[in-house]
Amino acid sequence: MGIMPKSNRLPERPKPPSWEAVTEDIASIADDDVVFKVGKLNVASYDPTLLSEKNNLQDSDVEASDLIDSHEIESSYNDTLRLIKLYSELKDAPVRLEQQYSHLKVMGQELTQSILNLKDLAQSVSKDAEDVKLSLQLEFTPDSSYSTKSLSAKSKAKRKK
Repeated sequence: MGIMPKSNRLPERPKPPSWEAVTEDIASIADDDVVFKVGKLNVASYDPTLLSEKNNLQDSDVEASDLIDSHEIESSYNDTLRLIKLYSELKDAPVRLEQQYSHLKVMGQELTQSILNLKDLAQSVSKDAEDVKLSLQLEFTPDSSYSTKSLSAKSKAKRKK
């Protein structure tokens, strides 16, 4: 008698968001998003006399769901802002690391080239020092069999080695 058919059914409950959807939302959120402003306004307008030290009601008909622990809200807000900041830093990290890697690679190549140039310069100085030493020895020896031409021929032969 008073039973009506259930033709007007409620739509099914939507599925919870995936982890990717949540991270995408966090990535695209602005620091001054209205959700954070509303939370701050609620904490600021909250009457602290409604709570005792043990979170019990004080002569008020306020429901338990209306009680807000301002420290928890502030902590959650700060954690969320920190998460957003860390997420944006981590999102930029691969680009920065790639730049640092290429910079270090270029510096390594320049250092290797500088070392090779320094070795060549050291060998050149060493050869020049040997030539000077040899020429000084020849100048001060009483043996007249050495001449300037033979000295230059010997130093050229040494350089070729």
